Amino acid sequence: MRHLDLRKLLLLSLVPCLFGLIAIGFILSKQSFDHYENLSRTKSLETLLFSAVQLTASTSPAEGTASIRFSASGDEKIHQTLLAARRTQDQALTAFRAAAAAVVIDDETARADIDFITSRFEAIGTLRAAVDARRATTGDVIGYLQPTSPRAFDLVKRVGFYANDSDVAQLADGLYALLQFVEGAKMEDGAATQAIVFRKFPLAEAEIFFVGRHLQEVFAPAIIAAAPPAIAARFSASINGPTSTILSAIRSGVGAFAGGEALAGASETQAWLPTLAQRDDVFLELLQQYQSEMSKMTEALIASAYFSLLAYCGATLAIFIAAVGLSLYVIRIVSGLLGLVQ
Repeated sequence: MRHLDLRKLLLLSLVPCLFGLIAIGFILSKQSFDHYENLSRTKSLETLLFSAVQLTASTSPAEGTASIRFSASGDEKIHQTLLAARRTQDQALTAFRAAAAAVVIDDETARADIDFITSRFEAIGTLRAAVDARRATTGDVIGYLQPTSPRAFDLVKRVGFYANDSDVAQLADGLYALLQFVEGAKMEDGAATQAIVFRKFPLAEAEIFFVGRHLQEVFAPAIIAAAPPAIAARFSASINGPTSTILSAIRSGVGAFAGGEALAGASETQAWLPTLAQRDDVFLELLQQYQSEMSKMTEALIASAYFSLLAYCGATLAIFIAAVGLSLYVIRIVSGLLGLVQ
């Protein structure tokens, strides 16, 4: 009887140790699972972010440009381009709505941004009808489409805040800075193009020109600091490369024109236009590459978190099995020794 009681006492004394090992393994596995779940949620947020960027920074400007050109000219080829741009934008809106429906964001500002962008593009029919009737002005088109861009940029900022991962948050900050920079470049290039083509620079256009320059100056350092190394290097090369000399001449000439001085001759200023168009293409391509790099890095983080989760779960199970086996082995040995003593 005494022998049996001692065995039970020894077994009971090992129970706290077993529960301690299990608790430690459970805590580590739970932390790893939470990290994996957060990154998986971040991937859904990233999908929403990319669809918003596609809608407001790519398809919307394409439809806007085609709308302005068709409303002014009525050219059938431009009309076909416009119809194609509308189809692409409608597809982008469908993708954005699907991404928004798949994500739960407990943030009123982010939800307001999503609702604004969605409702703005869903009610675009009135603007399209005015364009088809060639009654829409440049101001009508820009005034309707442009407000979606800052709301999308704000959404990018909010997604970075909710990422729950420092690496992803930094990437989101870099993307936000790049979006602001690209928006500034489009503003500067569009205003400069208008001044060169029409050799007029109204006050409103001049303000757009200088605001665009300011945005670029403010956000360029943030891109270099937060972007992936390959993107940061290419961005630096794009703003400091051979075209930077021509761009400096454009800024100097157009800026002086805004100040009331005469613009350079037509032959010289017409040569500036390809540089402005090419610069926009480079930055839009860079934006697409940034999204690709960000997606790859997020997927790598998710894979790493998944491996860590499996490793912790496997280690916890192995420790439990080893602890149980060791406990039974110790019980047998001690029981044998007690039997010899008795």
